Amino acid sequence: MNKGIISSFILLIGIATLSGCTIPLGFEYAGDKDPVTVPQGTHTTVLFDFKVGVGTITLEVNPTANYLAYIENEVSIREGSGATLDDAEEVSFSEQNTEIMNVQFDSKDELIEVDYSYDLKIKVCKNITLQIDLQGSVSEITITITDATIVISSLDIETSTGNIEVKLGNTQFSDPSPIIGSSTGNHDIILTNLNLTTSTSWGISASTGGVELDLTNTIKPGADPMDHSFNISTSTGSIAVDADLHQDYGLKIATSKSTGDVTIPGGEESYTSTNYPTAIQKYDFDLSASTGDITFTEG
Repeated sequence: MNKGIISSFILLIGIATLSGCTIPLGFEYAGDKDPVTVPQGTHTTVLFDFKVGVGTITLEVNPTANYLAYIENEVSIREGSGATLDDAEEVSFSEQNTEIMNVQFDSKDELIEVDYSYDLKIKVCKNITLQIDLQGSVSEITITITDATIVISSLDIETSTGNIEVKLGNTQFSDPSPIIGSSTGNHDIILTNLNLTTSTSWGISASTGGVELDLTNTIKPGADPMDHSFNISTSTGSIAVDADLHQDYGLKIATSKSTGDVTIPGGEESYTSTNYPTAIQKYDFDLSASTGDITFTEG
């Protein structure tokens, strides 16, 4: 298979995925692998280490679960490939120690020929800490965690081609450097009243695609000094931030663009709130778009 055919095949898969298709173009649903149940025990932390070539990953909380995690794995097979459901990859889990359980998946795709597409649906219980590492090639990734009993200590979500949706609310968040990124795809990120226990530096990037961030933190800042920075960049795509922050937070915005309009508080290309120098806790935004508009609205 020459490089041109490979590129066209991958591009067609990407178009189908981004248009909302569950099964990518050129694939047929083959069936489900047996669901995997990770039992409860002494483990207080679950590490999700997933690598998916083609497909989707969703993660959400089941507040009534009597397990640590439950994973469904729907498999589609490339037409004419000769691949079988029996040979499709499966989710596995192993104990790192008495506190940490590792849950792993690797689609093990070859670059020349991708025979399988995986739709992975993950549900987790309450009252646990999550370490989330989800990587995709042509993949849609969706995370919804709005349970106050959940702690997120690590967040790394990246795709080559595919949209990313992240909705986090009320959870305790302790990762100092979360990453959300893709080469081709849009990001829709909603962060609502996170319990941030440390300073954070968010890296959010999309080479071709837009970024929408809806950030709410109406909780009065505590006495501990903290700085939260959002470094958001796109090459071809717009950036839109809607921030509703308690008035006691300091706010600074810096923008950089080649082609496109900038609309932020103050009407210039940068902004610093009057209370920024004295604020105990601060939010800094560094917004960079090569081709695309930059918009920041408050409240």
